[in-house]
Amino acid sequence: MSSFPFNSRRGRLKRPSGLVGRKKSSFQVFQEFMVPDETGAIDANRLLSKECFNEWVRSRNPKPVKPDQGFRSAMIGHLAGTVRRQPFPEEVEKNLLDIVRKKKIWPCFEGTSSTVGIYGTKVKGYHEKRKKSS
Repeated sequence: MSSFPFNSRRGRLKRPSGLVGRKKSSFQVFQEFMVPDETGAIDANRLLSKECFNEWVRSRNPKPVKPDQGFRSAMIGHLAGTVRRQPFPEEVEKNLLDIVRKKKIWPCFEGTSSTVGIYGTKVKGYHEKRKKSS
């Protein structure tokens, strides 16, 4: 019997046994960094910190081949509220959009070879789109 996880009867790969090692979803990781300060405002810079990025990478199983692109994709997905992504709260979205729209490398990728953020982004936030449509 081969150790290759292939089910020849159906011609598909077998599913891995659960999500072994995946402790948290992307949004759960981001929520850990959405902590209000003394005034009650949430600092969006914490979501783009190296600590948040490293925690996000640790929560992925299997480890992403291109973690910088995966992190960007998850962040933009939650900002836009795309399918299967829970949108950020409105105040967090607004602050985060101000940061990611700037043509500047994201703080979590400064000092690395990654250029995520260098061209900014034109993505519309979930709450931004809802306000515009009503």
